[in-house]
Amino acid sequence: MKLQFVGVGAAIKTKYHGASAVVDDHILVDAPPACNMLLKKYDLTIDTVFITHLHGDHLVGLPFWLLERYVEGIDRDVHIYGPPGLEKKIRDYFAVTFTDMDIVRYPILGQTYFHSVVPGETLDLGDVHVTPVEGQHAITSYGYIFTTDHASIYFSGDTELCPSVLSAIDQAGCVVFEGTKKEGKLDTHTTLEELIPIIRSYPDKEFYITHRQDYSTDDITENNIHFPEEGDVFNIRTNRP
Repeated sequence: MKLQFVGVGAAIKTKYHGASAVVDDHILVDAPPACNMLLKKYDLTIDTVFITHLHGDHLVGLPFWLLERYVEGIDRDVHIYGPPGLEKKIRDYFAVTFTDMDIVRYPILGQTYFHSVVPGETLDLGDVHVTPVEGQHAITSYGYIFTTDHASIYFSGDTELCPSVLSAIDQAGCVVFEGTKKEGKLDTHTTLEELIPIIRSYPDKEFYITHRQDYSTDDITENNIHFPEEGDVFNIRTNRP
């Protein structure tokens, strides 16, 4: 399974674009404000989107990406998965950022299909199977386990550590986890300090830290912790712990 990081930053206090990644060149996980520009920069063609939760730094790039698809006349279905209320939120963004008539007058959302996910109910996308995992955040927030015959990746989304999240870490072959701050505790999020003891308990599992504020990682010595930069590509082959 191919994993490419598009952005790796938190919502604030960072020099990076908002956290998002692409699986196998066509499945986008989260759509931060600059995602349209970044997808073009890395020449990525998306037909499937998974949104972890309905906060702006994970969502507001989606209307502009959909608008560009319409303007460019891209004749291809796109399926967008996420928490309940996702389609309404996107329509509301169009109403605020343009006018509520734009998506009535023009078929901007033509060939766009929204799906509400249910934790634990696996979606079959052909070669890739996706299982939503409920996290613990300020609002409803899901992570996703992507599984193929050769690999499995758990994307945490924004979450505190909780039983469902710990179970997903245990199940997946590798983990993409938010590390918003380096030290201390942060309500509704996870800090690197909280995560490191868990990482140490899985020395053979690779962890990729994203959704980062700006902090130094020079003192991190664990070999299985990675701090990807924007555009970095990894080929994931590990399937089971």
